[in-house]
Amino acid sequence: MPTVTTLIGSAVFIVGCVTTTSPADALPQDERFERVFLSIDTNRNDSISPEEFKASARTSAFNSTFDEIDQNQDGSISREELLNRFRRDALDLEITTALRRADKNQDGMINRQEYERYRPGERASRIFAVLDQNGDGNLDRNELRRALEQRARGNANPTPSQAGEPSSVEQNAPRASAIPPGMPKTVLKDQSYDSLPGVDPRLMSLDLYAATGEGPHPIMVMVHGGAWARGDKTGRGVISPKAAWFSDRGWLFASVNYRLSPAVSHPEHANDVAQAIAWLVENAESFQGDPDRIFLMGHSAGAHIVSAVACDPRHLEQAGLEPDVIKGTIPLDTAAYDVSRTGLNEIRRAMYERAFGTPVDGENPWPHATPITYIARPGAKEEIAPFLLIVSSLPERAVALRNTQAFAASLRNAGISVEMIAVEKSHAGCNEDVGRPGDPLTIAIDNFLESQMQALQGGVNSSTADKNAVSSAP
Repeated sequence: MPTVTTLIGSAVFIVGCVTTTSPADALPQDERFERVFLSIDTNRNDSISPEEFKASARTSAFNSTFDEIDQNQDGSISREELLNRFRRDALDLEITTALRRADKNQDGMINRQEYERYRPGERASRIFAVLDQNGDGNLDRNELRRALEQRARGNANPTPSQAGEPSSVEQNAPRASAIPPGMPKTVLKDQSYDSLPGVDPRLMSLDLYAATGEGPHPIMVMVHGGAWARGDKTGRGVISPKAAWFSDRGWLFASVNYRLSPAVSHPEHANDVAQAIAWLVENAESFQGDPDRIFLMGHSAGAHIVSAVACDPRHLEQAGLEPDVIKGTIPLDTAAYDVSRTGLNEIRRAMYERAFGTPVDGENPWPHATPITYIARPGAKEEIAPFLLIVSSLPERAVALRNTQAFAASLRNAGISVEMIAVEKSHAGCNEDVGRPGDPLTIAIDNFLESQMQALQGGVNSSTADKNAVSSAP
C-alpha cells in the first residue's frame, strides 16, 4: 500500500501517493497500487468480484464495503473505482493523523496556536492563514481536505469546496461542536422532537436559541448541510453568527438535526425536519414562540430539504400540519432544486443515489425528491410561501446558479412570490456570512423578512404579492 506522509510545514498538507490530475492518468505510473489491485483480482479479468473482494486480506485496508466502492453498481469493482476509494481513504487517514497529532484540545479542529506549536517557524502564521479559508481561526476537516485535494491537482492555492464532496459517512449523530462565543442563551439543548428505535437521539433533536424582547417571537428554523450524509446542528457556520443576529431582532432560532444517509434516503430527511417543525408549533407557547410566524432556512443539502418541505405538502401533512404553517423559505446555495441523473460525475451521482435512492424496475425516485416537481400542482399557489433564493455567482457554482434561476422562473410562472439574490461568495460563504453586520447577503435577508412580517401583520397573502425580483449583490 502507498505510504502517506504529512508535511505541516508547507502551504498545504501533502499526500505522497496522490500527485496526478485524474485516476486514468495515474494508473500506469502507480505500480504500488497496481500490485494491490492484482493481489485482489486473482482471476485477472481486470475487475474485482464480491468473492475476490471478500477473500482478499487486502480489503481490510479499505474503510469501505464492496457496494460503497462499486459506484456504478454493476456488481464488480474496476481499477478506477478502487483507486478513487483508495485515494479517499488515504485523505481521510491523513486528516485523522494530522488532527490526532496537532489537535491538543480535542475539539476536532486545529487552531492557530496548536498549528504553530506543532510546526514552529516564522512561516507558520502565514501558512495557517492560507489554509484557514473562512478566517475563523480554526482548520477543520473540510479545510484540511481541500488543501490535500488541491495539492493532488498540482495547485498550491486552496479553492472553495463544492457541495457534495466525498466524506466518511456518520452512521450515528456527529459529535457536537463547541458553542462559539457571543451566542444568545440556549433555551433548549438536544431537545428530542421525535424518536425511533435504534436511532441516535441527537439525530432527531433540535437546539433553540433565545430571542431578545417580549414574545411571542417569530421562529427561524435552520437546517444544516453536508450532502445529506454528514453535518450537525452545532456545526461551524450553521449557528454563528446567525443565532445572535436573529436574537437581536427578536427571533427565536432553532437549529435542527435529521437522520443522515445512507442509513435513510429521501423523503426521510425532509420528514424529520417537518416533524421538528410540528414539535415547535405544538410547544411554541412554552418558550414564547409564535406558531403563526415560522420561517425556514437551510444551506446546501439543507437548502434542498427546506425547499422540499415548503413545496411538497406531504412532508408537513405526515407531521399533522397544514402547508401554510410556513411563512417564508430561504435556501442558501444549492443545485438540488432540479435533480437530474444526467451530466453528473461519479462522485456526485453516488452522493445523489445515497440521498435519493436508485431506480428499481425502471422507476426513478429522483423526480419525487425534486422541489421543482411540486410547483405546478393544484393548490401550490395558495400553499407555497414566499421564497428568497440565495446563490453564489462564482464560476464554480454555475450549475447551482442555473438551477436556481430555473426554480425561480417556475415559482414566478406559478404566481408564487420569489426573490433571487446572486452573491459573489463561495458555497460556504453563502452560509457563514449570514448575520455579519453590513454584509449584502444579510441585508437582503433582513429586507425580505421585514417585508414578510409587514405582510403578515397587514393580513396580506404575500405568496401572491408582486415580489418576483431577481437581483445581484457584490
